[in-house]
Amino acid sequence: MSEDKKPFVRKVSEAERAEIRREHDAWLRTIMIGAIDGALIGIAVGVAIIGLDINGIGAMLSRSSNQIGYTFMLLAGLAHTFGMVVAGMSIWLKSTEDE
Repeated sequence: MSEDKKPFVRKVSEAERAEIRREHDAWLRTIMIGAIDGALIGIAVGVAIIGLDINGIGAMLSRSSNQIGYTFMLLAGLAHTFGMVVAGMSIWLKSTEDE
């Protein structure tokens, strides 16, 4: 016969709640800035690949019947990949900064 035990819940003051909210917002801001910066870097790399015709990708896109779609797919993929990598690095750097 076990008793129903309620978990211990510590009351949080308004000052502590404001501090937690401020810290949470700082983390979200860091992650968003990292993701946006990474996406912009990814787009720049994609434009450089197309513009410098690295491995013939620029020429292949220029001959394509659907240039806009394939260019968008290339740039979006690179923006997503670079954005997630830089966002992860910003989380890592912020966590070591707080120590």
